[in-house]
Amino acid sequence: MNPLLRAERLALSHRRVVEPLAGPAGLLGPPLLALVSLRWTGPILLGFGPSDSGAFCEGFEGVLVRLGLLLVGAGLLVAHGVALRPPDRPVLDPLPLDASLLRPVLTLRVLRSTAGVFLASVVILLPLGAVGRPGAVATGAFLLLGTWLAAAPLGCTGCLAAVHAARSPRYAHALELLRGTSPPMQAALIWVPGVAFAVGAGAVLAGSHGAALLSTGGPPLSVAGLLVPFALALASWSLLGPLLDRAWVATTLVLAEVDAAWARVQGAEDRLHVHLEWTVRWFPPPLRVHVLRTFRHAWRGLRTWVVGAWGLGLLGAVAGWGPDPAAPGRALAVSAAAAGLIGALGIRLEASDPPWLGRAVGLPLLPHLAGRAGALLLLIQGAVVPACLAVLLRHGGPALPLLAVLEGTVLACSVLGTAAGPLRRASVAAYAPLAVGVWILATRCLP
Repeated sequence: MNPLLRAERLALSHRRVVEPLAGPAGLLGPPLLALVSLRWTGPILLGFGPSDSGAFCEGFEGVLVRLGLLLVGAGLLVAHGVALRPPDRPVLDPLPLDASLLRPVLTLRVLRSTAGVFLASVVILLPLGAVGRPGAVATGAFLLLGTWLAAAPLGCTGCLAAVHAARSPRYAHALELLRGTSPPMQAALIWVPGVAFAVGAGAVLAGSHGAALLSTGGPPLSVAGLLVPFALALASWSLLGPLLDRAWVATTLVLAEVDAAWARVQGAEDRLHVHLEWTVRWFPPPLRVHVLRTFRHAWRGLRTWVVGAWGLGLLGAVAGWGPDPAAPGRALAVSAAAAGLIGALGIRLEASDPPWLGRAVGLPLLPHLAGRAGALLLLIQGAVVPACLAVLLRHGGPALPLLAVLEGTVLACSVLGTAAGPLRRASVAAYAPLAVGVWILATRCLP
């Protein structure tokens, strides 16, 4: 048996003992939230109607494309950390290792991390069964299964192919043109996963078209398009083993080169600066130290959440850029959901601190919580500002009520996330239903 796979299973069993709720929460939380919000998201995503075959085919294909791209993006994001900077890399690097043995370990880590997103995407399709389209639900779920299975090895393959490209003289001139201000080797880590996403998007488009035709009585050859994600999964899996042999050890060298290049460019003072630090002066003097502490904690330890807020905000901007009158409502739904998600940063900030730390350093509770809520209020802005700007440029007038509703949502999520953090293990169970309630209330506020 694969010794690395056996060690992974042993680590999982130990983690289940230490954190018995972490696994079920990550697996069942997204589909339960999707199920609860179906009443409001169903008309937005599945409002194309079951009767007209042409309209159903077009609408169903569009929904499958969106859900498939969500799965591909989630797989690539998770694979970036799993393949490039896994926590066990410092342990494995000094040892003689058959790197191809890591193939099932890395793939299973990505699949396990994105399983909740896959189940949630299937749950979103369930209302089609209630309107006489159970075959469409089964076809869509089959396509999403193939996309979920393909995204994991595709993401790992893309990251390791980036390492191979960074060390290859063949691509040096192209990377020099693309790198901008980044170190040369980092350019490959930025651009090659984008190529992997384009490949995954092509498979999703082909599979979605085949699934839509098949669900509306199309030709039997439509099955060929439906099987494209599964073919991509097999191809990515077959390439991952040789790439691990070539690039696993080299990845450590490339990352060291990138880190060293940034260390040479950045001075000691530059490394002390954090995102939104300049806004601290807006707060009352007793809260400034607590706001700054939260900014530093989020930027240095949970930067993915800070950057991810702006990424989700761009999705809201895309939703609000359409010419139809319903675009501001879509932007509100997407951006309010993004604000609710980033509001959980308050929980992550508290969870990454030991429970005894506040008492040990004599941290005053109320100023600490008030400063954290104020910092969260600004950190969540990235999830809502792009949508407001898009609606303002595209539609004009509706931007002001949209901004008012979204800022109220941000305020509620920052307070709820801060208040739920000290609950520790019960924090997610307390925050999630309240955040969904805030989202429902926000989507009803815009006329």
